[in-house]
Amino acid sequence: MSKKTKKTKSSNGLITGLIVGGAITGVAGMMLSSEDNRKKTQKIGLQAGKVGLKLAQKLLKKCKDKKKT
Repeated sequence: MSKKTKKTKSSNGLITGLIVGGAITGVAGMMLSSEDNRKKTQKIGLQAGKVGLKLAQKLLKKCKDKKKT
């Protein structure tokens, strides 16, 4: 007899949703703000984007390493 295995949900959809939702919110906020505020926000947004990209890369690397073992 074979055992039935439980299906586990992947967190990829959640991560993708957070990224897309954040991007849409950021674009909408930039479109509705003043020009001075846009310039300030652009610099901060670039810095935050770099940090977020590094965080996402580390998370994906950990997930890939877990699958290998």
